[in-house]
Amino acid sequence: MPKIGNQLLDAVVYLYGSESNANDGVRAGGSGFVLGVWSQPQNLMYLYVVTNRHVVQKGCSVVRMTSGSNEVVVKVVPEEDWVCPRGTNDDLAIWLFGTQHLTNDINFSAVSFDRLIMKESVSEYSVGDDCFMLGRFVTHDGRQRNLPTARFGNISMLPTEPVEVGRDEFADLFMVETRSQAGYSGSPVFLYREKTAVSIPVRPSINYTTGVRNIEVSASERVDIKLLGVNLGQFPRLATIVQVNDSEEVIQGQHPELPKDARVELGSSMIGVVPAWKLLDLVNREDVRSVRQESRPSYLIETPGA
Repeated sequence: MPKIGNQLLDAVVYLYGSESNANDGVRAGGSGFVLGVWSQPQNLMYLYVVTNRHVVQKGCSVVRMTSGSNEVVVKVVPEEDWVCPRGTNDDLAIWLFGTQHLTNDINFSAVSFDRLIMKESVSEYSVGDDCFMLGRFVTHDGRQRNLPTARFGNISMLPTEPVEVGRDEFADLFMVETRSQAGYSGSPVFLYREKTAVSIPVRPSINYTTGVRNIEVSASERVDIKLLGVNLGQFPRLATIVQVNDSEEVIQGQHPELPKDARVELGSSMIGVVPAWKLLDLVNREDVRSVRQESRPSYLIETPGA
């Protein structure tokens, strides 16, 4: 497993149901992350907070993030300021937080837009590929600042056909087996690969007649980390509640307060991941893209000294 840099960890945000909960770091809500979209004409990076639509719709729209100076920033975001997909069941929501110049001392970390996996390249990935997810571990998530945790797993199924996400509702999803629990909804899920060498073109000579040769690369260059997508939550597993006597024989339905078919919902260790190209579609939607092209947001975030 490669080292997970602070740039990715610091891009993780938490979502809460109220400003007081966010300031105190209490009560489960959801996770998310900052996505950076580069605007070449304006020489700016637009910062979008990304999470699930269901997290926002359940009232958890107060965002807590950590700045480059390790200061906690809490923003109360009205539900109507979040942008969600139209006409699809893609469980995504984005909020334009602000912008910053790209300098050596950026104010907020962000997942770079060029890390997104494109639909055209999905054939390059396969079942078994290694993944990790960054988000909020609700029993120890950091009270004074965000302390995201990493969970690890593998792709279990590619989005070759829609998956049922509700009653008569289907969506394209990666299925990823990972050790997860409540609180990670909206977390970024990354796919990583290691390379030991790369091929570079060289001028043909008596020593290199083929025109290419392999060279060793540094540790940081050996890892290719891409954004697989956004975790929408864990698929539940239902287990039947049974009673046993002293000889461990199963006794069903004999407890007056326990229905015969009583069941409890357990975790399945299988999460659904909204593909990254769905996020690409949302960010490039005309009404979203026009803000970057035609006007600058009033809450411009300037990098100190820029």
